[in-house]
Amino acid sequence: MFLAVSFCFTDGYSQKINLVGLKFSQGFITPHHQEIRVLSKGYVQEFNFQIGIETDGQKYWQKVRNYPEIGFGLYYANLQNPQILGNSFASYIYYDKNLFAFGKFKFNSYVAIGAAFLKNHFNARTNYLNFVNGSLVNIFANVNFELSFSTEKIIFYSDLGLTHYSNGGSRMPNLGLNILAPSFGIKYRFRENKKTSNSKPQNIKKYDFCVLQSYTKHDDDFSVSDKLQTAIVTSFDAGYYKSAKTRFGVGIDVMYDDVAKKYLIADGVQNVSNFDCMSFGLHIGYSAVFSNVHFTFQSIFFVRKKFTSPFYQRYGFRYYAGKHFVAGLTLVTNFFNAQFIEPSVGLRF
Repeated sequence: MFLAVSFCFTDGYSQKINLVGLKFSQGFITPHHQEIRVLSKGYVQEFNFQIGIETDGQKYWQKVRNYPEIGFGLYYANLQNPQILGNSFASYIYYDKNLFAFGKFKFNSYVAIGAAFLKNHFNARTNYLNFVNGSLVNIFANVNFELSFSTEKIIFYSDLGLTHYSNGGSRMPNLGLNILAPSFGIKYRFRENKKTSNSKPQNIKKYDFCVLQSYTKHDDDFSVSDKLQTAIVTSFDAGYYKSAKTRFGVGIDVMYDDVAKKYLIADGVQNVSNFDCMSFGLHIGYSAVFSNVHFTFQSIFFVRKKFTSPFYQRYGFRYYAGKHFVAGLTLVTNFFNAQFIEPSVGLRF
């Protein structure tokens, strides 16, 4: 996932790296499930090393989004429970946007996404008390708001943010971990990237239509087993571009999920067919547009759903290559309960 998302930032990394920084955080694991309280043994310590680019506006999306900073980071956290949770390592890319400035002070919003590695994950024999994480590789996500003070070469900043680990339901258990922490950091600017306003807007259609197909394997919370379930989704999506920054969409989803068989059998249904495992839904969505990269949120209502809530959400990104090819990677959730990670390919018209 990290490599796929990193590919989306090719536009920015064609420019020169001009920042390097360190950040330290100390916070706590939030008990978003009652079971997590017993695993939190102390204050979590997080360390970040980052290299970044203050974008200069060579690409039009950088100019319309107020010249954000983008970069790459390495992360380490001591989760303060060495026997059960162990430590966490991650690599990620980040996007840091200025919301407003007053003199040398800036107030920014920050998002990072990548891959986290948790060696001490659930094991039925050796680590059966770790009921929050079932796999070595996890999604790493961090969001925060920060206040910074800049000199010509040095940037001091402080932020308050939330770090999240989850495997997207690919393995159970998957309660996930959330860490709320204030941070203090410093960056060194060894080169100035001079801003330009000469970039021209990309020629974007006012309307488009996409067909995407996904196939994935995932675990389920009905049971913890080594057998993964199959999920197949076909999505039809019609879009309207309000500007070079935003796209709104509506569409139809057709989903097949093996997990439905277990629920239907448990409800006493006899002779469960493949059609019984299919669901049909309607979705509305919003995308933040960064040239050929769209970060997407969709809300889905399944009008034919025979288990769990009919309301689902889809978070992730799509990459538009050329005129017609689309590739995506999204997380499908049921009110923030991860169901599966959804890689997809498709066509755009």
